[in-house]
Amino acid sequence: MLKAKLHRAVVTHAEVDYEGSCAIDGNLLDLSGILEYEQIQIYNVTNGERFTTYAIRAEAGSRIISVNGAAAHKAQPGDKVIICAYANYTAAELINFKPRLIYCNPDNTVSHSANAIPVQVAWLGLTHLSLFICISNVFNDFYAQKTRYFRQYL
Repeated sequence: MLKAKLHRAVVTHAEVDYEGSCAIDGNLLDLSGILEYEQIQIYNVTNGERFTTYAIRAEAGSRIISVNGAAAHKAQPGDKVIICAYANYTAAELINFKPRLIYCNPDNTVSHSANAIPVQVAWLGLTHLSLFICISNVFNDFYAQKTRYFRQYL
């Protein structure tokens, strides 16, 4: 089960010669509930790489996201990443469970937080303009039908 997510954090360092792991600003760790030495998955939005490592604490307020060791070959400074931690829960624990979702600005400050991911809608490959036109047509058709229906009783 998804425990915590840092969404679109930006890699600030990639240190091949540093002992493995991913150093994360202590404030981000605390907000997300990710523990030091906890296993994390990193999904690199920039290049598509996905890899596993563990979290270590960087200085609080430093805004550091440093991918270290062999994993440094999979991310470069400036890459946008999603960092996730997962955990096992009992059925009873899941009744009221909500993950901690922290959304980052490009400078690794917090944009906002949430505890649910919005439902994804099907766009059917439509551009924003064509989607607007489709929605407008649906509303216009609906309004025309309602108008015809009510006019027969006036």
